[in-house]
Amino acid sequence: MEPIELEAKFRCNNIDALREKLQHLKAIYLDKVLMVDVYFQHPCRDFRATDEALRVRYLKSQEKREALVEMTYKGPRGEGWVKTRVELGVVVDNFDSLLTILKKLGFHEVARIKKDREFYLFNGVEVSLDKVEDLGSFVELEDKGAGEEGIKKVAETLGLKELVPETYLELYLRKQRSVIE
Repeated sequence: MEPIELEAKFRCNNIDALREKLQHLKAIYLDKVLMVDVYFQHPCRDFRATDEALRVRYLKSQEKREALVEMTYKGPRGEGWVKTRVELGVVVDNFDSLLTILKKLGFHEVARIKKDREFYLFNGVEVSLDKVEDLGSFVELEDKGAGEEGIKKVAETLGLKELVPETYLELYLRKQRSVIE
């Protein structure tokens, strides 16, 4: 069976207040990382039309002082308020070489999104406080054993109201189109 990602994203106007709330609720702090996500378009298939994504992610941990590179395939999204999709990933050891290989195979880079992400674990949900360059602040809730109902309860506990169904890639591309027009 393929691994399924289950998550919801919310706009957040005050990351500092939410961080304080998580600390008050005794959420477990996990790490803070710098992420650079590079998204690619397949040379023969339109990922926008098929609702798929190919991402290469560079992660630099503040706590562990180490870097990691992942390549991830994301399948089409399922129905519902929580985003559900197949997510397959592999860890590689060289960010620049992987980008070069993909480009030589005809993949085209469509976006590079940078974010600072702070991770917490609360009631079986990974809570990510994201500051995304040029897009703003968001909170992602990802299932780590709580299921869809657990995500909903954590969202309510944290007072998260403004659900954002789009991916960061979709938000980024929409913003780029509006700048060009």
